[in-house]
Amino acid sequence: MRRQRRQPRQNPYRAYRGKSRWGRILSWTAGALAVLLLLLAAGAWAMFRQEWAIAGTIRQLDAPRPVYFMEIEGDYHFDAFLQQGGASSDQEVSAFLTEKISKGFYTASTTLSGTGCSVLSAQSGDGSLLWGRNFDWTGSVPIILRHVPEDGYASLSTCDFQNITGSADVLPEGVVNRMLAIAALYVPMDGVNEAGLCVADLEVNEGGMPDPDTEKPDLTVTTAIRLLLNRAATVEEALALLEENRRRFHTANLEIVPGAAPEACQDLPAPTHAFIGGSAGNMRAIIALLLEKNPAVRIVASAVTLESVAELTACGKEFSFTEWEAVSLTAARSRTAGPYHLMTGQNPVHLFTFQR
Repeated sequence: MRRQRRQPRQNPYRAYRGKSRWGRILSWTAGALAVLLLLLAAGAWAMFRQEWAIAGTIRQLDAPRPVYFMEIEGDYHFDAFLQQGGASSDQEVSAFLTEKISKGFYTASTTLSGTGCSVLSAQSGDGSLLWGRNFDWTGSVPIILRHVPEDGYASLSTCDFQNITGSADVLPEGVVNRMLAIAALYVPMDGVNEAGLCVADLEVNEGGMPDPDTEKPDLTVTTAIRLLLNRAATVEEALALLEENRRRFHTANLEIVPGAAPEACQDLPAPTHAFIGGSAGNMRAIIALLLEKNPAVRIVASAVTLESVAELTACGKEFSFTEWEAVSLTAARSRTAGPYHLMTGQNPVHLFTFQR
């Protein structure tokens, strides 16, 4: 009988030890990576927790075009911005915000381009006040910001996200772009606070904006708007704040002129553009003074009453403007009527543009 050859017996302990050693190595590696990822996630959350919270409030409103809403509670370094001396240009504001938002991991640059602005203020039929800005230029991405500072007045303001990114194709969606939208706090185009103060940036940049000749940094237009919305309740308080900062930052290019037109405008230099939001019955005298100082001045005036419309129409004929345009804007507000909802028209606003 032929005996079968016996196979060498494998040591089960040795096989177990071999598998166990590699298993432990893999387990330790996976565990170390998991701990590292957890530490990185915890560190990122601790470093960017304020930014994550703000970015989480951004939502798109139900509108025919992309319009976004966001909320910021707290100052988000605005006090530190003022304490460092503010900023003398949009580039300096961009550098400050980039460092705060990205914690130094990213740098960005800002480019400037010519712009022109207009806003409207009107009283509706029920006595409430309306305040608005047009976003009718090409490629704007409006953001409506609700801000509640730690020590100041809550406010609503508007910002064009294109002013932050430099592109109308970029929307405040996704992690990175939501982070960038935090800069809207520092670049409001206009706003109204809970005390009723309204502030707007009406910039005309057709010929380029002059550079301020100052020895110390100052506030840009948009950061000045944020300061006023946070800390001023009346026009008088806003003027006092502007004067305080003008002296503090040695802004020789800023001149505050309180008073009523046309008397307060007598000693001012000849304007290239003029915005008239309310004339208190002095529309003709104001326009006459503007034309006396500069016959080619471009004038934009708003009217909410028929008397003001008639006065502006008469001025258009009397002063023989070669360019004369009138635009009527009407808003409607919903109201309930039993189980139905109706739209009630509000008082229209008329915008006149004059130039010889």
